[in-house]
Amino acid sequence: MAIRIYGLTLTPVGLLIAFIALHLPFAIWPDLDLLISDLFYHPTAGFWLGKTWLGGTTRHFIHQLMLATGFFAAVGAILTFFYKRPMLVPNQDWWFVALLYILGPGLLVNSLFKDFWGRARPRNILEFGGDKTFTPVFQISDQCTINCSFTSGEGAGATAMAIGIWVLSAHLSDAGLRALLRRGALIIASIGISLRVIFGAHFTSDTLFSIFFVLAISLLLAVWLRPSGLELRK
Repeated sequence: MAIRIYGLTLTPVGLLIAFIALHLPFAIWPDLDLLISDLFYHPTAGFWLGKTWLGGTTRHFIHQLMLATGFFAAVGAILTFFYKRPMLVPNQDWWFVALLYILGPGLLVNSLFKDFWGRARPRNILEFGGDKTFTPVFQISDQCTINCSFTSGEGAGATAMAIGIWVLSAHLSDAGLRALLRRGALIIASIGISLRVIFGAHFTSDTLFSIFFVLAISLLLAVWLRPSGLELRK
């Protein structure tokens, strides 16, 4: 089974290959995370872009858009108990997006990894002016106790938002508007994910694995729910 979204074909084998490809560079060269984060760090100003009005406002807007998309999907899913096709969207599409948010950003990332893995955020480690020790990705640590760096909650949320808008917009009759919404969602999600690294809130590996986990969950949900807003292939 495979799904195609944003020009990307997802299959179980492809996701396994992607997981290995993502893991190897950081396993072989753990300092890659430090090298990338250092590009956005100033010795005296810190991760200064995150302290600017534009940076903070952009991050807040994207964060609210993620939450709004998840809330919209949850409302749609609840309405399926009373209507066959709420807002002309099939029931399984509403549930696909709602469950993607719940299982991805909600349970797997924010409830499991972030409070269990213990990886300190870049802005909190010694290399970037903090007092915590850097931990390579996939190594459980005691440097953080709650709301930690691995993996990125907003990275997962941005990915879920982009996938959700793709699925729900499939039922728009205006092809131009559908394409605009999808392109916009992909651009906004990409900016939101990048800002987490630029602001020193997450390492690059944190964001990449959040994307991977949400894509994997979307494939599993698609096989189960078969949403009409996704192109499924055998």
